[in-house]
Amino acid sequence: METRAIALGIGGRARARHYPDLLRAWAQRAARIRWNVVRAAQGRTLLPVPDVPDVQTPGAAKMRQRRAQARRRAAALGLAYHDRMASNPLMTRETTIETDARRPADLAQARVVNIGGWT
Repeated sequence: METRAIALGIGGRARARHYPDLLRAWAQRAARIRWNVVRAAQGRTLLPVPDVPDVQTPGAAKMRQRRAQARRRAAALGLAYHDRMASNPLMTRETTIETDARRPADLAQARVVNIGGWT
């Protein structure tokens, strides 16, 4: 959640240095989301919230994949999802196995995805 990290001041300078073109869009989106709560309480029309593209680096793509896998796992187990679930070493292993299963068939990788429990 980019807006949450920005609001908490986590990695703001590094993020600003690496993504100067997205910085304004992130700030605008966060401000409109915050103000829409106030405007809704006042009965005023809501401001349009702009869409901001995802960061397209290999690490960011891998983390998005791990978060999606963690959400699926939490749903299958009937647990509430928390972002720290994606950092679980078991989740990293499962995501790697699932990624290997999507490779061409000539690699003969078996699709093994452990949804719950220990292996």
